[in-house]
Amino acid sequence: MEAVPKVTREISKTSAKEQYSSFEWEWLRFEDSVTILACRERIVRLSLDNGENWRTTLKIEEDIEQVIPDEFHGRNRAFVEDVVGHLYVTESQGREWRQIQKPLEVEKAYPNILKTHPLEKNYLLLDLHVPVKYGNFNREREDRMYISEDCGRSFKRIFAPVEDNNMTPGDTDCWFAVSSHNSTLSRDLIYGLHSITTTDEQGCIISKTKTFFYSSDLGKTTKLVEEFSALSVSDLQIFSSGVLVTTAEENYNKIPTEKLWVSTGGPFKEAILPVELKHTSFGKGFENNFGRVLLPVYTAETGRQGKLVHLLIWNFLTFRLSQFDSILLNHTGFLTIEKFGNCRRTLWGQLFDVFPQDKQAQKCLSMLICDNETTCRKGFLKYVNVISFNSGDTWSKPKLTDPSNKYRHLIKCDTNDLENCSLHIFHYTHSEKNKSMENVIMTKGAVLHSNPKFDENCYMTFISRDGGANWELAFEFPAYSVFANVGNIIVAIPQQQKEFEKFCITKILFSLDQGKTWGHYDIGEPVMAGEIELDTSNSSVIVKFNKLIDANDFDRYNSVLCTLDFSQLLSVQ
Repeated sequence: MEAVPKVTREISKTSAKEQYSSFEWEWLRFEDSVTILACRERIVRLSLDNGENWRTTLKIEEDIEQVIPDEFHGRNRAFVEDVVGHLYVTESQGREWRQIQKPLEVEKAYPNILKTHPLEKNYLLLDLHVPVKYGNFNREREDRMYISEDCGRSFKRIFAPVEDNNMTPGDTDCWFAVSSHNSTLSRDLIYGLHSITTTDEQGCIISKTKTFFYSSDLGKTTKLVEEFSALSVSDLQIFSSGVLVTTAEENYNKIPTEKLWVSTGGPFKEAILPVELKHTSFGKGFENNFGRVLLPVYTAETGRQGKLVHLLIWNFLTFRLSQFDSILLNHTGFLTIEKFGNCRRTLWGQLFDVFPQDKQAQKCLSMLICDNETTCRKGFLKYVNVISFNSGDTWSKPKLTDPSNKYRHLIKCDTNDLENCSLHIFHYTHSEKNKSMENVIMTKGAVLHSNPKFDENCYMTFISRDGGANWELAFEFPAYSVFANVGNIIVAIPQQQKEFEKFCITKILFSLDQGKTWGHYDIGEPVMAGEIELDTSNSSVIVKFNKLIDANDFDRYNSVLCTLDFSQLLSVQ
């Protein structure tokens, strides 16, 4: 007899546990905690026991627009914004609240963008879009920056060191130089960009430029960065031990060309790049946990229709090229880099808008889908996945394995030929808390191939148990997946592939051995769900299927809640 978990099924419309976690409530769970905030209309509700019991802790006069987590102090602090621009803050996980005192002239400016400081909890930057009228030139809004040193009890405006004269109001944006807990830059240092639009007497735009400035005293005084007094800054990127700035140069073959400048806290100097890089422009950099920045760089190619992408490694002293095979992109293409799950030294890259050198190889159906939504849209995106296992030194495409040839009829290509047969990942999930599963990753994807006899890319589910080095087919269909916090447990929900808006759930799959073998639980009467939510609690996995009873009445949105308790199965292993 197959071992199965204890399953509890509940159909709920108004129970306390479901009422504040349903579709119309916005949720925030505090870091490493069972404390949850739920916001709706003019009320904030608080649960201290993972949703079992609730109480109201904040009532305001206007409807709530959003709840905002604190990027650096999320264990205890969060913000709430209402629809007219008022802000509220809690520093006690929602138990107590106070209103942030915005300056009177912008009290109802909306929306608000808050930036917090990694090291100084009381420092806040407030970015506001303020309606303005300037002479004969009408603008809907301008961006203004304010700073608080007392967690929102008072603010002062940060002014860029420029004169408007015959110019329109400029947009100002600022950032703390300290961007992480391990930053080596001054904690009171602020960098800013001021966008200046020059107009004539009729209000017609003549030119647009960006001015780069800084403040070493939290915005009390601001100064232009001398090295850029005669240059227009394109972009600013701040990392733990240094800053990168790009400036615009003359276009080359209609492709924007840029220069790169660096600072590690002192004056800015032009970066010394590898000699083979010419006519360059730069992408968004990624800083890993080992003190290095990976920066995409694009070079215009004479006589070619696109641009080549390369990857620079910056250790805050020198730049060198990663062993990254240059790939031709269209002019709008770009490369993104991110950490891959919880795997040490493993990075994930996605190349978008790859130039279609081989139309068949590039034909890969992309399912753009969030993991908790069933409504999908299809699109052909020419993008390629790459993976690195050594912090970006070398890269390859994700490798498929099928040693038994069990899935030969689905893969249809030679898995040893990575150039013509690799895994194309659309979305992946991993365990954030379970150390025993940190190298196990599940993904929804397809086989990227160049076999002209195989004109279809099936959307399937794959699994890796070695941190992404090798991938094998888990299911011949796409599935949502979630990892329990203990043991080697994975739960998967088969995803219907045809009528996406009518998502029919008939069973829940589970594995006790990292996906090597699978069992299933039949849920009985099929559930037609509009949304799926997956959550974990120790050895239990909670699967919630939200059902919309009447599309014109959101109050009749109810749920089927299935809790799979694996504790007894773990105790006998």
